[in-house]
Amino acid sequence: MGKPSLYKRIFAAVFKAAVPLLALLFFPFVAAHGHGSENWYQFGFWLLLGLLGSCLVLLCLGWRWHSANNKASLGGQQSSNELRECLIAMAKMSNLGHMVAGISHEVKTPLGVGVTAASNLQQKSEQIQALYQSGQLTQESLEQYLKVSAESTGILLSNLQRASALMDSFKRTSVNHVKDQKADVVLAECLGDLFQSLSPALQAHSAELDFKCPPELMIRSYPAAIAQVFTNLLMNALEHGLKPKGGGTIRVRVKAEREGAEIEFADDGVGIAAEHQSRIYEPFFTTNAEAGGTGLGLNIVADLVAKTLCGNIQCTSFAPRGAVFKIYLPSLPPGP
Repeated sequence: MGKPSLYKRIFAAVFKAAVPLLALLFFPFVAAHGHGSENWYQFGFWLLLGLLGSCLVLLCLGWRWHSANNKASLGGQQSSNELRECLIAMAKMSNLGHMVAGISHEVKTPLGVGVTAASNLQQKSEQIQALYQSGQLTQESLEQYLKVSAESTGILLSNLQRASALMDSFKRTSVNHVKDQKADVVLAECLGDLFQSLSPALQAHSAELDFKCPPELMIRSYPAAIAQVFTNLLMNALEHGLKPKGGGTIRVRVKAEREGAEIEFADDGVGIAAEHQSRIYEPFFTTNAEAGGTGLGLNIVADLVAKTLCGNIQCTSFAPRGAVFKIYLPSLPPGP
């Protein structure tokens, strides 16, 4: 049985207070009338006026109590919304930290190869200079030097270009995370850059990524929210799906669908237990609390997909054969 309405509760309170008050004032009224008082009509008038005034005061107090409760409720809801926004911001910064670490790891390799090639070229140049100054430079030595020089400069150029491409990828991804605006998103580029930045996490979990997307597929959406969704999905798959079995494969397939895109994100990990599948999007629900799991990853995913990207997400899992997430992202209309 539901709670009585506000007006019923106020009326009941007024009635409960008015009846004793009426009884208290009724006896002097009867006494005055019984003694033949000539002012009993006036007395009755003031009695009725006092009763009405008391009811009005009680109604005002009830309304103020209701307003205070409403304000407290709205304040609690506002605090809850602020907490959610704070948690999402913290997750974004955490994921940006993962990307920085990933890019640093990736850039270190081509720069290290470039430094080795430059060092080797410097050493050969010093040797050929010494031979020239001593008059011992032969045609064979010069030809060998020219060969090493061409190889070293080729290695330097290719690795510097690789480092430059990685930095461009990081720039696009980081700008999207810091300032998200609706834009035309080429999904192959957006997701490709993201997965490239997270490749060290894949390597650390002995995981492989199988990513396929039509190169021309483009939707109008929020690139940072898309990156956030798939960062959380990938990290969730690594920590909860593949880590327990020591590695595996994450498969991502993208296709055009209903003026938007459908993205299938699947892993061949341990899957999600049947009793947990209905709760995976609940905030703070985690099966990995002892390892520091917060239970916010998939909750943020569902929130971003539904509220920011105006799409939908479905999950199917048949443990222990992995999990599959199907996400539909519509192309949003122009404008803010």
